[in-house]
Amino acid sequence: MNFLKHLNTIGKTIIIITHDMHLMLEYTNRSLAFAKGKLIAGTTPIELLTNPDLIKEDSLKTN
Repeated sequence: MNFLKHLNTIGKTIIIITHDMHLMLEYTNRSLAFAKGKLIAGTTPIELLTNPDLIKEDSLKTN
């Protein structure tokens, strides 16, 4: 993960596809959410995980 952080600090965009929300929170500053094959959000990880409408639409677990 240090290598990915380094690439990001020199201006490279890194795409991580994960279901691990802790990983997302630790290593990203922008998150995309898809539901039913469509992009429903492009926002910060915190906004994604605290917005009730996005949580419901993306079927995210809250506990």
